[in-house]
Amino acid sequence: MLGTGIRQLTPAALRYLGPKDRIVDRAFCYERVGVSTRELVFNNWIDRSYQSDRHALRLYLDYRDSDALYQVSRLCVDILRKLCELMENLPELFLLQPRSVTLDTQRPHAQGGYGDIYSGTFKVKTGVLKVKKRKVAVKRPRNAGHLSSAEYPKDLCREVVIWKLLAHKNITRCFGAYRDAHGPSLVLEWMPNGTVVDFLRMNPSANRLRLIEDVAEGLNYLHYAMGVMHGDVRGTNILINADCVACLSDFNIARILYDVKLQTNSHGRASLRYMPPEFMDTSSSDEKFAIVPSREGDTFSFGMTMLEIFTGEPPFPTHHDAQVIIDISRGKRPSRPSDRTEVGLSDGIWTLIERCWQTVPWSRPSMMQVKQCIQEARRASPAP
Repeated sequence: MLGTGIRQLTPAALRYLGPKDRIVDRAFCYERVGVSTRELVFNNWIDRSYQSDRHALRLYLDYRDSDALYQVSRLCVDILRKLCELMENLPELFLLQPRSVTLDTQRPHAQGGYGDIYSGTFKVKTGVLKVKKRKVAVKRPRNAGHLSSAEYPKDLCREVVIWKLLAHKNITRCFGAYRDAHGPSLVLEWMPNGTVVDFLRMNPSANRLRLIEDVAEGLNYLHYAMGVMHGDVRGTNILINADCVACLSDFNIARILYDVKLQTNSHGRASLRYMPPEFMDTSSSDEKFAIVPSREGDTFSFGMTMLEIFTGEPPFPTHHDAQVIIDISRGKRPSRPSDRTEVGLSDGIWTLIERCWQTVPWSRPSMMQVKQCIQEARRASPAP
C-alpha cells in the first residue's frame, strides 16, 4: 500500500479529499484486482482529471517525509506523471522555492534543443538552522511562454516526476523544479566535466571502459531497480561529474514499466543514429522518430554509445540521416575502427557491441549481462 511509512498528512493534503480518492485507492492496490479492472479504473480517473482543478494525488504526496516517495509503486508514479502533464502542474514535493536558487549569470552556460542551461547555486537545508550551498545546473525550457504563472510545461512535468525519484551514483541528480519571473526551470546536479565526448576530447588517456561501465551501472539500475526505460541513450546525455564518474542525464522521454498489459502508448523523440531498427520508419528522413522506450531499445542505443565513447564520433559520422535509416533498417552497422585497441576496444568488447546491435530485440543482452562482460574486460585490459 502507498500509505506504508506515511505518518502525517499536511493540512493541504486534507483539502484534496473527494469521491475519486476511492478510485485512486483501488488503483494503488493493483495487485488485488485484475488487469481489465485496473485499466478501467486508470482510464476513468484520468478522464475525470481533465475536468478537475484539483490534484487528487496530492493526498498521497503532500506529506512531510520526502523519502516515502521511494515507496510509491511504478503504477502510481506513472499515473502521477500523466496527471501532471494534463494539468501542467506539479505537487509540492517536486517544487523548490525560487529564492533557494541563484543564477551565476543571466548568460546561458550551454544551449540545447530543449532549452538553455545556466550555472547557479542551490541552498539546501541540512538541519533546522543549517543551509549548505551547492553548485547546480538550471535547465530552462524555451517553450513555456504560453503558460500561466502557476503552470509548468508538459515536457518538464513528465521529466521531473521520474527524474527526482531516481537516486544512484551513475544518475545525474534532479533536485526539483521552480518558477520565477523568467519562467519554469529544472534544478540539476552540476557536472563540471561536461558530456562524455567533451571529457574524452580533453582527457584522451581516460579509461573508457570504466566510463562505459558507469553507464551500464546506471542503466541496470533504471531497468531492474526502478522499472524505467531511458529511451535516449547517447553521448550527449552522459555527463561527467567532479569525480570523473559518468552519469546518465535527460529523462524527457523515459518510460516506466509496471505491467505490459496496462501500458499506454506514450511516445518520445530520440536521435535516429542510436535508435534500434524496430523503431525505424524507412519512409521518413526526419532526424527524430516517435518511439516507445524499452530495455532492448536502450541496449541497442548503449551499443552505439559504446562505439561513440571509443571513437569520439557519433555512429555513421559520414552518413546523412536518410542513409542511416536505410542502413540500420537493413541490418548494416558501423565498422570496427582499427586503431582503438589501445584504449580498450578489444575483441571481446567488439563482440559485446555487436550483441547489443542484434536486429531481433530479444537477442540482445540484458544490462546485467552487459555490465558483467565489461567488468571482465576491465580486469583483463591494460588500459589505465
